[in-house]
Amino acid sequence: MTRFFLIFLFFFPQMSLAAADITRVLGASVFTDSTTTPEIIGGMGGVDCSGEVTNTETCNSCQLDTLAVCNTARVYPSLQLRIEFVDSETAGKTLVIETTQNEKMDLVDSVSTENQTLSAGSTHVAVLDWSTLCSKFSTGADSTCSTSFSRTLRIGVSENGTDFKGTTLDVALKLINPTVASDTLGPCESVSRGICQFTAYPGDKKIYLEDVKSEGNFPSDTNSKFKYFRIIYSTKSFAKENLNPREAIDNKQYKDIQILEGDSNTEPDLASNTVSDLSNNTLYFFRGMLIDEANNLTDITDDSVYTGNTNCGNDMSVPADEFLCPLTAKPDEVIGLLAEDFNCFISTVAFGSSMAPKVQDFRSFRKKFLLPYSWGRKANLLYYKYGSRASQFIKQSEFLKSLARWGLYPIWLFAKLSLEIGITSTLIVLNVMILILLAFGTWGRKYLSSKNMRIDTDRTSRV
Repeated sequence: MTRFFLIFLFFFPQMSLAAADITRVLGASVFTDSTTTPEIIGGMGGVDCSGEVTNTETCNSCQLDTLAVCNTARVYPSLQLRIEFVDSETAGKTLVIETTQNEKMDLVDSVSTENQTLSAGSTHVAVLDWSTLCSKFSTGADSTCSTSFSRTLRIGVSENGTDFKGTTLDVALKLINPTVASDTLGPCESVSRGICQFTAYPGDKKIYLEDVKSEGNFPSDTNSKFKYFRIIYSTKSFAKENLNPREAIDNKQYKDIQILEGDSNTEPDLASNTVSDLSNNTLYFFRGMLIDEANNLTDITDDSVYTGNTNCGNDMSVPADEFLCPLTAKPDEVIGLLAEDFNCFISTVAFGSSMAPKVQDFRSFRKKFLLPYSWGRKANLLYYKYGSRASQFIKQSEFLKSLARWGLYPIWLFAKLSLEIGITSTLIVLNVMILILLAFGTWGRKYLSSKNMRIDTDRTSRV
């Protein structure tokens, strides 16, 4: 039986019990468990809210009616960081050492198991004050935790309270104080960092995020990386009294979208571009903000992004044009049908990709000049009904694709000019061109007619 067990462990080592497994962490903004290096992060964003809780709980520094840097799980100097772990193989006392300086950490005696000998499989409790951690690791030994730091703690079991016995586990420990972060973020031309632009485009019980742009070394920051782009929304108004981080969180009117590691700093790579579970025929107002790896909320869409856009206007409860204002959208079943997956059937087949520049021009034309109007939505509905069938027929033949491209070029040129100079100016240019062509055609016919008459006269005279 013993031989069989050894053979089993040889072929299936991952099935054996690991030592020093973390079972719970309290008193941190974020805890990320990992088979390699677990991560404990404290965020100091926002005002001190420690008076609202005991020293064993994080606090919520996000305030009502306020647009400011904050953290829904903020740490503070007197907060106790509690790490609970189990060593399934080793008996002994709890030990925590900082790896860079190989320094033993002083644990809070009253609640830690530093001086107790526990049997294998028992839960070890290591409690450290954040003020102690900040004093040791922050620049200038700052116990107020105003300076960010990043260190590694090694946890495990000891017989003598000094040296480890058995297997240990390294834990990454960070404190992030977003001292350089902005409370709010204005238009892209006036800022140097963050996501400064997006457009809420309506769908069926959802909105799509389009035209998302960022500035600076995105998604990195001085102290950390941005992990999520949070969209908050309200049906009342864009004003901060109705649309602020705290109220949106309390009402569950927000969505966190993961920020991916893209190649561009100016066009953020987001894991999703939709905010779902909205109500059709209801006007929504939207703000955006960034969330870093410590759960600090920063760079909230400023009021000036709304009031500085003529399609939004100065009235934060009633946009000047609810369809063209980028920060408002009214989900609609018909528009959602037309916008689902942004289908441009025939143009996508003709130009080879849904992301081809000309296809995107057709989408932009549809959004700006057709969908805001009932007649335009009806026209698009007919296209949606028959365009899919036509595209299935066209994509079977390279000849038909080529023919469709040539047929779409004049339409694309009209759409492109309309986006560049406006549809009225484009119609004027088009009418002028038609008049020139008609005049040229009339002159050509007269010229050919007179030429033919001269030829006939010459023939007659020769006879």
